[in-house]
Amino acid sequence: MLSIGIVDDEENARFLLRNEIEKSYSQILDRIYEADSVHSGLSLVKNNKIDILFLDIELGDGNAFHILEEIDTIDFSIIFVTAYNEFALKAFEFFAFGYIVKPFKKSELKEVVDRYLEEKVKTSKSSVRILSESILDKQIKKIILPDMDGFQVIHLSDVLYVKSDNNYSDFVLVNGDRFLSTRTLKDYERILTGQGFFRSHRQYLINLEHVAGYSKNDGGYIIMKTKEIIPIGRRKVAEFRRIFL
Repeated sequence: MLSIGIVDDEENARFLLRNEIEKSYSQILDRIYEADSVHSGLSLVKNNKIDILFLDIELGDGNAFHILEEIDTIDFSIIFVTAYNEFALKAFEFFAFGYIVKPFKKSELKEVVDRYLEEKVKTSKSSVRILSESILDKQIKKIILPDMDGFQVIHLSDVLYVKSDNNYSDFVLVNGDRFLSTRTLKDYERILTGQGFFRSHRQYLINLEHVAGYSKNDGGYIIMKTKEIIPIGRRKVAEFRRIFL
């Protein structure tokens, strides 16, 4: 059976969400708990066993992360309910959090709940902390790289470039360390473009902080501070030059 928590300071928003969940999942639904603040939300998650928490970002007495920071172990799946900006939505997607946007569509709600029912994905404390930092600063400083054994947390400033490796991404750090992520380069381009990274080539996403120069020779290439040579696509040259000139 499915137990659900809803934390939102708007009564009508809680009603609409509860009503739709009750209609769509009545056969497997055990109970829905509700809260309208950080204080009552914290009580909800500490005193009840839930499977999914629908969590509004902005609450009257704080924000969603004030609740999550106070929990020792997160043993449920989090679905954010938000009217937040495009950057926040990118971050939710990038860090693999479910979310629905106010006013939500029934199809979006069903999609995100059905995904939980299939995968039963729990949320790690480290991913919540990094997401919180990213949302509040409006800048991603650290990322979680899923790998075969679990995940790695790295600072973006340490990344020299990311290279596509079929459906994987090879993160090369300034110090020479490498980490192979199980996500595609396209995934990383979507969130890191605008965060100091540039897709120079179909196989490369470079950290502009570590660019040392550019050469027109041999069709054009980028020189990183480590002396490594990175190819640049012909259609990317003008855009790249505009960044620096």
